[in-house]
Amino acid sequence: MPDFYRIRQKLVTRTKLFYRHTLMNFTFSNQRQVLNRGVNGDNSFDLLHRLQPDVLNHQPDWVVIMVGTNDALNAGKLVAPVTYRSNLVQLVNCLKEKKIKVLLLTPPMVDDELAHFPNKENHTCNQLLQPYREIVMQVANATDSALLDMFDVLEKAGLPKIHLMNLENSRRNDGVHPTAEGYAYMARTVFEKLQQLGVSKQKIVCYGDSITFGYLVEGEGLETGESYPAVLNRLLLAK
Repeated sequence: MPDFYRIRQKLVTRTKLFYRHTLMNFTFSNQRQVLNRGVNGDNSFDLLHRLQPDVLNHQPDWVVIMVGTNDALNAGKLVAPVTYRSNLVQLVNCLKEKKIKVLLLTPPMVDDELAHFPNKENHTCNQLLQPYREIVMQVANATDSALLDMFDVLEKAGLPKIHLMNLENSRRNDGVHPTAEGYAYMARTVFEKLQQLGVSKQKIVCYGDSITFGYLVEGEGLETGESYPAVLNRLLLAK
């Protein structure tokens, strides 16, 4: 039976993206130091495809990339690790050619008690994510890019029942997408990392999939609301 709630959400969020990208053309301003360029369901191929309009056209100083959850887990979007590595290297090199600095985030952990994907077989989702996490760390080292291990950040927090959506906190049997509290926690860790890197008034694009997009929280896909880019924007503006 189709998930009509999810279908409706996709229609709503795609409409928001259409108005933002095509009609409103949101870009950097005095109140928008961070741009949210996450899209539901994207994998590393999708990020390569829309790099020019969603990132390069805005001429940011920094790009924060988090992609890999769909590459590793989403049956309709799977990308083999070797290809994922190639795509990620291409993304980083394209940005560095434009003198844009890069902060790579590893795909965050999921709640294996709730996260269900057809390709799991005899592995947990977090086990399937490990090769992609390792590739991000390797690519960061090979390309001299900044790195934040978001998988480790959430794992050490030890609060998946608060940070990831479940029936109790969001009425969603999810285990993959963060709650508003989870996004705020992620934003604070990204903010702290950017402070360590000396980032202050620079322009930043947060680039990725539904976890960057802010799926199912207030202001999804925008720079206001509860997504991690929105919270990050407020933290930077308040500094």
